[in-house]
Amino acid sequence: MYHRRNRLQFYPPAEMNIIKFLKRAATTPPGLLGMGIIATLVFTVSYRVLLKPEMSRRRRQEAETAADYLFQQDLKRSIKNVNEDINLD
Repeated sequence: MYHRRNRLQFYPPAEMNIIKFLKRAATTPPGLLGMGIIATLVFTVSYRVLLKPEMSRRRRQEAETAADYLFQQDLKRSIKNVNEDINLD
């Protein structure tokens, strides 16, 4: 029932048709264009779904850390200035 190929690999007829179709499409200009468009879409969608949310989360976390650090430094300076003002009086 399965077509034999290279003695070790067996493909069902449906997969054989897809493989043959892709090989034929790769030799024609419209086929190459279509494959390029599909590859670009796969790359773009995978970037937007997998990488972009993680990168945004990390960027936001770094910004929060920097803001917390600056807030703590400002708070320390304010307390130091108040203590100095009290000691001068």
